[in-house]
Amino acid sequence: MARDLTEITVAEAVKSPESLTALVNMTYVGQELHSHLINSSIYAIALSSSLRISPPERIATIGLACLLYDLGMTRVSSRPSFTGDPSEDPVVKQHVFIGRNMIHGVPGLSHEIREAAVSHHERWDGSGYPAGLKGERIPLTARIAAVVDTCDLRTTSMPGLKPLTSFEALSVMSREMPGQFDQAILRALVAGLGA
Repeated sequence: MARDLTEITVAEAVKSPESLTALVNMTYVGQELHSHLINSSIYAIALSSSLRISPPERIATIGLACLLYDLGMTRVSSRPSFTGDPSEDPVVKQHVFIGRNMIHGVPGLSHEIREAAVSHHERWDGSGYPAGLKGERIPLTARIAAVVDTCDLRTTSMPGLKPLTSFEALSVMSREMPGQFDQAILRALVAGLGA
């Protein structure tokens, strides 16, 4: 898994040195955000493999998309943090557009990566933002990002919420968030984490 992430990062850095600069700069804005995106990328690579997504380059693209999808959080405040519910904060909601624009400015990054940045808060039942996309109208990479984003946030320490185990987080996502996620992707993550 670590080798896969390293290979993706090296391949992208060679193809687009600007993307490596963006990743390095991300480490300076907040350890919470940096750790969240690394975790999300690792989850996404494992999840994409268990979904049998091919070719391997597509898995690499999904992994990179999940490493960059929350990049816009670096610009929504002087100190990005994961406090509160972003769906209730209009300023934080802007991170999807900011991230897409930041990624758009990096040569060599695919449209799929920009789509994940802007659409990872869309929900299967249409209750998400920014466009209220529903079901398969949400790009696959964004559907994967939605699942790994929520899972990782629920398993890390957030103000006002105690961190959950992976099993607890997936249970909450299945039970208390019905209709928000592509169930095939959620089931694959459950299977992959052995929950």
